[in-house]
Amino acid sequence: MKDTYKYVQQFNGCKVAFEEMKDDGKQEYRSKCQIKTSGYMSNDPVEYGQICTDVLTYFKKIENNSVHVYPLSASCYYVYYWLYFDKLKKKGKNDNEVFGIYEELVKSYATGVSNDFLCTHYLKPLTESTLKELKDLYSLYENFIKFKSNNCPGVNDKCSCARECVKIYSEYLDKCHQGINKDLCNELEDFRYQYNEQMEKDSECPKVDKVLPSTKRYNIVMLASIIFLITVVTSVTVFILHKFTSFGSWICPSKKRKKQIRNNADEQTCQYLHTSEIMNKNSGRSIHIAYNSA
Repeated sequence: MKDTYKYVQQFNGCKVAFEEMKDDGKQEYRSKCQIKTSGYMSNDPVEYGQICTDVLTYFKKIENNSVHVYPLSASCYYVYYWLYFDKLKKKGKNDNEVFGIYEELVKSYATGVSNDFLCTHYLKPLTESTLKELKDLYSLYENFIKFKSNNCPGVNDKCSCARECVKIYSEYLDKCHQGINKDLCNELEDFRYQYNEQMEKDSECPKVDKVLPSTKRYNIVMLASIIFLITVVTSVTVFILHKFTSFGSWICPSKKRKKQIRNNADEQTCQYLHTSEIMNKNSGRSIHIAYNSA
């Protein structure tokens, strides 16, 4: 699941590659897909044939591109994402049905078109909630790319894309602070770093948050526990060293020496005070005697 979130930031590039497919390159797979059927779309064979043609053509494009511009896993997950949000959800298909269709197409390519198993390593069903999170992440990066390239919809409104980034990001803060879905939150934290870095250089949107708060929150209880544990370990270590090693005998003489020095200083102070007192008394007596003689 971690990789699924990780590769969402490549989806925009995968989308461009998908949309750049030429119609003439699809002809080979159009005839193959016309004879294919799916139990998940038995009531709409024409639509399934078109989806099949697009997906198999894209798989072939990926296979022919020996040096992938985007990770293979990102390309495969994008097909899954595209099937769900661009094609099938609006037709009432649920997450299980979409995965079933995706699995059919992946296996159909591996067995009927090419010996390359390509996306078979990425056949993991995604829940509806996970797909929703992927969509939010995709929207986050899509708006961020538009913001950086000043390509937001509307005239001179690049700030609307930045505001949308802040809005989507903020919706997940509470969940992340509660420790829910750490993989997603780690990806959000990575986005936060990119956003904050970009906003340091951008001065066109003064009313938009310049800094996104971290998805991570210090755990006060854990911090207190660590401090307590360090204190206990330190105390026990000192006790053991004092009781059972020569370190204790090294400490004691040091303490004794310090105590002896302090005692000597106190004794010298007392002697000084005592001597001063005697001298004062003698001085007083001499004055008294001299007065009587007069």
